[in-house]
Amino acid sequence: MKRLSIFLIAASIIAAFECGGGKNSSDVNTMTMTANAQRLHILLGGKGTATIDWGYGRDNRDTKELVYDEFATTANFQRLRTTHNSLTITITGDNVEYFDCRLLQLSDLDVSLNPALKVLWCGWNDLTALDASQKHCSAKNNCCEQ
Repeated sequence: MKRLSIFLIAASIIAAFECGGGKNSSDVNTMTMTANAQRLHILLGGKGTATIDWGYGRDNRDTKELVYDEFATTANFQRLRTTHNSLTITITGDNVEYFDCRLLQLSDLDVSLNPALKVLWCGWNDLTALDASQKHCSAKNNCCEQ
């Protein structure tokens, strides 16, 4: 009986991990990318606020109010890359609906954990990996709309 209980507990833990895809609940509403461009310029739109962690550490985050409608679409984030290494940039925000990350020399981009995303502009990059699960996107199209 004790072995059966241990087996059931272990199976439950494994099933919970696999069903969640190994992602934390804190990962929801998060987009990540690896950028190699010297000048980083990201445009976001939506409702509420968004925060960009530029990949340098805790002190290098920017937070801005978002706007997204037919007349005003973006909050403008800019940064100069001060390292020769590529940067892993993380964007969080509950309602990021518009994301323009063109010309950043991105090698990978994951927007799968942002269910609010409706418009993605990601052309003119060096994408080798694009995860836009549940979105109508492809690296070939360079942009997508849902």
